[in-house]
Amino acid sequence: MNDFQQPQLVRELTPLAQALAALSPYCQAIAPALMRLEDAADGVAAAPIRAPAAIPLAPVALREGWAAAAQDTLGASSYAPVIASAALVRVGVGDILPDFADAVLPLASVSGQGSSLPLEILKSVAPGEGARVRAGDFAEGAVIVAEGQRLRPAHLALLRLAGIEEVSLRIPRLRVLSRGAAGKWICAMAAREGATSRLDAVDVVGRIDLAKALAQSDADLILVIGAAGADHSAAPMLSRDGGLLVHGIAVRPGETMGCGFLPALSTENPTPVIFAPDRIECALAAWLLLVRPCLRLLAGAVDADRGETLTLTRKITSDPGICDLVLLRRAIGASGARLWEPLATGDIPWAAIGHADAWLLVEPECEGYAAGQPIFAQFL
Repeated sequence: MNDFQQPQLVRELTPLAQALAALSPYCQAIAPALMRLEDAADGVAAAPIRAPAAIPLAPVALREGWAAAAQDTLGASSYAPVIASAALVRVGVGDILPDFADAVLPLASVSGQGSSLPLEILKSVAPGEGARVRAGDFAEGAVIVAEGQRLRPAHLALLRLAGIEEVSLRIPRLRVLSRGAAGKWICAMAAREGATSRLDAVDVVGRIDLAKALAQSDADLILVIGAAGADHSAAPMLSRDGGLLVHGIAVRPGETMGCGFLPALSTENPTPVIFAPDRIECALAAWLLLVRPCLRLLAGAVDADRGETLTLTRKITSDPGICDLVLLRRAIGASGARLWEPLATGDIPWAAIGHADAWLLVEPECEGYAAGQPIFAQFL
């Protein structure tokens, strides 16, 4: 090591963007690991995952009907049927077409039964109609999942169909130090980000216990819940044993949140540390605004945030100079249109967390949003 230098302490109530900028150099993409496909859900691809062969290898039927050569159906209609020159083969969805066939006629477009001749073709078809040609789903070497993309259920199904059993993923390791209910909640949300997590019930307000716990970490990211106050804080530990980057962020809730790093133990780079108060709304803010962005950097994720643009049922107000976390839920207006209903801004009661579907952040230079204004909110 080391390109990292001991930073100067940042003044309290640091803008959120500045806090993330200070933390991000310690969240470089981690080394990839091979994972079996059944364990890869929500993981982030460390490299493009490509089709090992053409899919399908031969033309297959996309509908039930009669396999035929398209050129033999030219000009056919119910008014001017074409006599089939050879026996037609009936196929179902997914059946491989005979060598002579490049299209599938609908069942009702052929008169007569089975292989008895002469058969009358009542409809013309183009080459490939009703069929998937060779490599029509994926060409050999085509990208099924791009680098940095999160593996969703549809990806897993496609990879199984392609015969892929192992994939290379970046799987961040999150360690949560907490004795409260928020710790388990954070670990559950981390799994949806493709991370592994470990929850340690540590007395984080006891400085000796906290120091011992931090000294034993082998994680890629540490979250300390309950050690962000002025009297019992992780900040002195980081100042003494590693580096304190920020203590106090201009965001509501969770103004006393902060972050820093610890010297490298089993990894090449220092370990980033985030600390937050032991209130569930503060833990939520820490998750959405600090922990999740860091996990995505560690995983090399590039997926866009999943959300929806709807109009607001009522206005949202915010004080300039500070970021306000806003929770929203879907509502149905008088016209039947879907809307965003603000539940809480900045000061978030637990009931709002229980009812929320999405969230947005009011930036410090913004004073809020008007009723009826279209807003993009991210899903929780």
